[in-house]
Amino acid sequence: MGEIFTIDEVAKRLKLTPDTVRDWCLKGKLRASKLGRIWRIDAVVLEELMRGTTPEASAMPTPSIVETPQARKAALLARLRALKAEGLSSQQIATQLNREGVPTMSGGGQWQQGTVANLLTQAEGARC
Repeated sequence: MGEIFTIDEVAKRLKLTPDTVRDWCLKGKLRASKLGRIWRIDAVVLEELMRGTTPEASAMPTPSIVETPQARKAALLARLRALKAEGLSSQQIATQLNREGVPTMSGGGQWQQGTVANLLTQAEGARC
């Protein structure tokens, strides 16, 4: 049997919060099994996720271990602009990001309307 990781171990390797990894497990975005109250993730699944070769990988934000914080922010700003262009309000965008389990800029907590509005203002300033 291969190596098995806990949510905390996977979160540390992916530089994400344990809550984000747990949410992915609950939503079926990350193949995992549950033993009692403890989630277990097989090393093979984790390796495939990190290489981007699993179905789960295409549905998830790229783990921060393979991109810089600046690249992550740029991708996030582009996503926010696209959602705004679709007619979503800042609150609707925050709700959508939370529903998808997209980590906040700090990696913890929940997206808030004010944070989205501030990032959209930054995004508009960056385009000038």
